[in-house]
Amino acid sequence: MADIFLSYASEDKGRIGPLVQALERQGWTVWWDRKIPAGKRFDQVIEQALETARCVVVVWSAQAVASDWVQNEAYEGLQRNILIPILIDDVKIPFAFRRIETACLTGWEGASSHPELEVLLESIEAVVSPRREAAQQTVPEPSHAGAGSGVATQDYKPTKRKPSARASVKGAASKDEKANREGGKAGKVKSTQKQSGGKDAGDEVAAAVSEAVSKMAPKAKPATVARRKQASPKAKAPATTESTGITESTGIKEATAKLERGAKIKEMLELYLPQQVLFVAPDIPEQTLNNARLSCEVPRSEHIIGLIDCTAMGSAKNCLLFGLEAIYFHNSWTGTPAGRGVIPYSEFPGRKFKTAFFLNVDLGRDLYLDCSSCAMPRNKIAEILTRLQTIVD
Repeated sequence: MADIFLSYASEDKGRIGPLVQALERQGWTVWWDRKIPAGKRFDQVIEQALETARCVVVVWSAQAVASDWVQNEAYEGLQRNILIPILIDDVKIPFAFRRIETACLTGWEGASSHPELEVLLESIEAVVSPRREAAQQTVPEPSHAGAGSGVATQDYKPTKRKPSARASVKGAASKDEKANREGGKAGKVKSTQKQSGGKDAGDEVAAAVSEAVSKMAPKAKPATVARRKQASPKAKAPATTESTGITESTGIKEATAKLERGAKIKEMLELYLPQQVLFVAPDIPEQTLNNARLSCEVPRSEHIIGLIDCTAMGSAKNCLLFGLEAIYFHNSWTGTPAGRGVIPYSEFPGRKFKTAFFLNVDLGRDLYLDCSSCAMPRNKIAEILTRLQTIVD
């Protein structure tokens, strides 16, 4: 873990040598020489260094302001509130970063007495020192083996960094499963796909929905069904498809409509593949799906058909999710109510999806999706939402 991640344009590598020396003289470790080990991917190495750094120092120059890589790295630092900007050319800083006080080192050649350099060092010290002390007092927890591999699944595990109530829910589910295995009571759970009983039309529709959903996204955990049936052991629960909430009493017409809608959404999203930040189930990386679901607080019963990753580094913590019941989104401005939201498909009529100010997509009714770091053009996202509207109307 480096104290400082230095973000700069590759063309400026020869110019930042004195800056690196000045930072290292303060006893800080600086990640700046981007030599990638054999067998490693360039973006993965940079992302790991960026995520573990205690401070991000961005060097704005004529080349850096035009670099997507530099802006993406700076945006990651901005989101974590650890960004310290430096100006080495007389250029206009990208709009998203103009509100941050910037150290002006234009014309600086390495002298240790430069007043702006002193301000810079004090600013970095204020960011790095608390994080160094916190790291020394914290015992690192073991990481999850195999994280970031596999395909989309709802059986995700919350990370240690952000404990969630989902962990306790998972534990409760395990107890329920054990009780059902040992109890042998009348309320014993059977998988919704393996139910025995009547062969009426409602059962056939539920089975059809379950089969279709299994092709679009992983099945929900049987333990969730277990908890529902155990809640009323005296009454026989109706046949249920967990992913859609369809019961025998719902009726053939509604069940068929929901099934067709989910299939059409998946088919529509696939029209935009391949896209770097668009994923369609079941080909959603596990960690990507987990991060997105946690950020958007998606109900565990909801199945995700697809998602658009709106982050610069691929974490999907800011994203747009397409479920069977609604769309869910999470923005970088989490301090406001509009930072996270859900729009059920029943509320789609009357909305107008379009590009908006400051790299956003207008979701209607004062809701916006932050696309400032998304690799997918805003007009494409608005187009997808407009086409989705014609499907769910």
